[in-house]
Amino acid sequence: MKTLQVILGVCLAITISSTSAQPPSETGGEALPLFRKVAEKLLSLKTMMLVHVFFIALTVFMMDLLCVVHTEDLITTSMGKAISLGLGIFWIIRLLIQFFGYASELWRGKAFETTVHVVFSLLWIYFSAVFLLVAISR
Repeated sequence: MKTLQVILGVCLAITISSTSAQPPSETGGEALPLFRKVAEKLLSLKTMMLVHVFFIALTVFMMDLLCVVHTEDLITTSMGKAISLGLGIFWIIRLLIQFFGYASELWRGKAFETTVHVVFSLLWIYFSAVFLLVAISR
């Protein structure tokens, strides 16, 4: 995200500095409209990512709220077991993404990133196991 902000800042700075009244041959010709288009695209991508992150966080929060408020129903009813099965599958997929969706270069050889990778991998394993055990229990 920091890299995106830097690129966006550079593109916007170039775009702002290009608003002078110089002829195109002195401002770099067609390069500045290209930078302007790139800056606009990056801004729209950033906005789209923020909206997606908000809804992902809202969905996970609502999952948590469901587990806290309706624990008994999730464990004892057939609908609760179906929901638990769905949540177990969700967390297994998240666990698989942790290992196969991210390049290992993002965390391997870096102490903090490796710790975060291991902690969250264990968390996804725990969530998967709990929900699947609830789903298959009688």
